[in-house]
Amino acid sequence: MFKLGHGSNTADWQRGRFIVPAIYAEQNLMIQHRMLIDIQTKMQQGYGEEFRRWVTVQNLKSMSKTLIFLQELGLTDVDSLAEKADAVTKHFNGIADRIKAIEARLGEITDLQKHIGSYHKTLDVYRQYRDSGWNKKFYVQHESEIIIHIENISPSSHVATKLTQKRPG
Repeated sequence: MFKLGHGSNTADWQRGRFIVPAIYAEQNLMIQHRMLIDIQTKMQQGYGEEFRRWVTVQNLKSMSKTLIFLQELGLTDVDSLAEKADAVTKHFNGIADRIKAIEARLGEITDLQKHIGSYHKTLDVYRQYRDSGWNKKFYVQHESEIIIHIENISPSSHVATKLTQKRPG
């Protein structure tokens, strides 16, 4: 049983006096099992001989778990480990490139949505301008809306090029 300090016993654990520290200690032990503990540093900090023995056992357990894990994956030599690391790195880089392409496409779609919105907002004004027989007075009154509308329907506009692009693979 794991004890947190002097004076703790089974009765204290059963009464719930150490519930919160026990949960913290459990999480802390789980983290320690994943890493090797530097025995020399701990000994210089004043830890005793019993702690050194406990750390030695924990380090051996951690190393054996690592070895078993590597053997299960068939990574028994440095070359196979390096090959696996290269394959995983290539896979990760491929996924990262795909994510970047998708994010870029999402930005383009957002931009396209803005252009479509401004096109629809200015469509009525443009139709009125066209129905007025291209009246200069009407144009002067609604110049900004007409310009925005023309920019959004022009074949050389940003929108036209986005509509013809294909999606990333």
